Amino acid sequence: TRFIVERAERPSATVIRGVMSIFECWVDEKLFDPRLDFAIRAWARRSPATRRALDEADEERVNAIRGMFMRHGYEEEDAFVRARVLHFMQIGYYSLELDEPMSSRLPHVAAYLRSFTGQEPSAGDVEDFSRYVEETISR
Repeated sequence: TRFIVERAERPSATVIRGVMSIFECWVDEKLFDPRLDFAIRAWARRSPATRRALDEADEERVNAIRGMFMRHGYEEEDAFVRARVLHFMQIGYYSLELDEPMSSRLPHVAAYLRSFTGQEPSAGDVEDFSRYVEETISR
């Protein structure tokens, strides 16, 4: 949760750059461990206390992402819905255990950014994120 919140709160010149900061968490398992998140979600199905903690973490993540959208001029409701879609779509990828390599997803990064923001990313945005992915995967 901490890194998702940090990335969402990071200053960004554009909403595209803000979303790219959050995407870093999905690329770097040092920032977000999908297996741990999946295990906690499974545990939360049987433990009310864990469910409460998970709900609080999801709310904190969504609120931080919502804040990022609002800083870039989105209305409250639009920011909230976009934040939920961005966060829970990624959690869905992990929950469904889609084993899609980054090499399959990366060519679609511009479309993902456009889908989440309603804005067109620049070629520089896509290049910068692609470089981040390549550097992260190679370490």
